[in-house]
Amino acid sequence: MGKGGNTVTTTSQDIPGFIQDQVRQVFGEVENFRPSSNIVPQVAGFTPTQTTSQNLITNLATSNPLGTAKTALDDIVTGQFNVSDPLQRVLDDTISNTVNNITSQYSAGGRLGSDAFGTAIGEGIASGVAPTLANALESDASRKMSAIGMTPSLVSADLGLFGALSGVGTEQRALNQALLDRPAQSVAASNQANQQRINNLIAALGGAPTPTTTTQSKSPSNLDALTALALVASSDRRLKVDIKKIGTHSTGLNVYEWEWNAKAFVLGLDKHPRKGFIAQEVQKVFPEAVVEGSHGYLMIDYSKIKEVA
Repeated sequence: MGKGGNTVTTTSQDIPGFIQDQVRQVFGEVENFRPSSNIVPQVAGFTPTQTTSQNLITNLATSNPLGTAKTALDDIVTGQFNVSDPLQRVLDDTISNTVNNITSQYSAGGRLGSDAFGTAIGEGIASGVAPTLANALESDASRKMSAIGMTPSLVSADLGLFGALSGVGTEQRALNQALLDRPAQSVAASNQANQQRINNLIAALGGAPTPTTTTQSKSPSNLDALTALALVASSDRRLKVDIKKIGTHSTGLNVYEWEWNAKAFVLGLDKHPRKGFIAQEVQKVFPEAVVEGSHGYLMIDYSKIKEVA
């Protein structure tokens, strides 16, 4: 057993009050942070302009704009023509002029009722009307073919206008959607800003210096340890069994370990330490440190045992 004790150095962290306040603040911020989710983004519907464009395109597609051109083309190919009003007037005028001319000729000769008059009328009408009809029909067919050729271009032009109208509607809808998104974006930005503020507080707290304090203490000597274990302990040999010497104290006294016997248990001494001196041996060296207890057994006052320097 050594004479003196060892020096023990203990380093501890002393957290200043202002850092403790910061810790409480950060935990409070985190605990109370409730991201808002009250505003749900809405979807903008079709604008009136888009609806108009959609209706026009639908109507154009369902009205079969090329159907009329196809019918006219079929009539031209099959030779089926309808005489238009202007053409009919030209034919009527031609027939009327032919009849008048022939009538005048045959009236002067007194032959209006003759067979030759009838034949002349027929031939005159045929020769006068046929070229006019043929030219008119050819011209009419030509105009129809020209119109038929222009039909796809007209349809394409209509589609272009409808597409432009749809583009205007798309821009209007985009603006409406942006206006609907603004409240949700504002809430999201606020949530993000609050989260960033908490992150900044946590980062600042993690970087705060934490002062440390160092304390030194002397470990108790063998005698101090025994004194701490039992200031006045029953150490009579008569109360112990299985006594084993485990060392020598700096005073020259032997140090033992033991078990308490049945009498010690009756006296309640089993709660006392099982290591120390034997009272009978201490009495020989430090008689003032040994007293007799009320139970009739020797006891040691360890505070009166002085170590030898």
